[in-house]
Amino acid sequence: MWRRLCGLACVLPLWGWTVVTTVLVLWLTLSPDPLPDNEITWWEHTDKIVHVLMFLGVYLSGCFDLSRRSSARKPGRTAGVVSRVNLAGWVMLLGAVIELIQPLSNRTCDLSDFLADASGVFLGFAISGWLMKRLFSGKE
Repeated sequence: MWRRLCGLACVLPLWGWTVVTTVLVLWLTLSPDPLPDNEITWWEHTDKIVHVLMFLGVYLSGCFDLSRRSSARKPGRTAGVVSRVNLAGWVMLLGAVIELIQPLSNRTCDLSDFLADASGVFLGFAISGWLMKRLFSGKE
């Protein structure tokens, strides 16, 4: 199952998933009204869960693409810890920059949004080693 999932995910060129998820997050966070007439408020802090999931997605797609690059050089190899830590720093920087420039698009800069972004990155880091090994090990 894992091997088939990895094969399906490799349909985009290298770094394709990272670009797609990053562009989607940029659109959702910087558009003045990305989902018009759609007020999603299941509970008070629903948007924080969305931030966690968005940045989890950006981080894991980056790890996937890093692991694809490593696996192309040596089959079964995944992104190392240093690469995953560097990626975490870059994705958290992306979250910080987004929060700082949101006022330019009539949105508010919110520290709690950045903390939710960072939580998504930390969650991604916590599971990325295991997940990438499962995807790239070649074992079913």
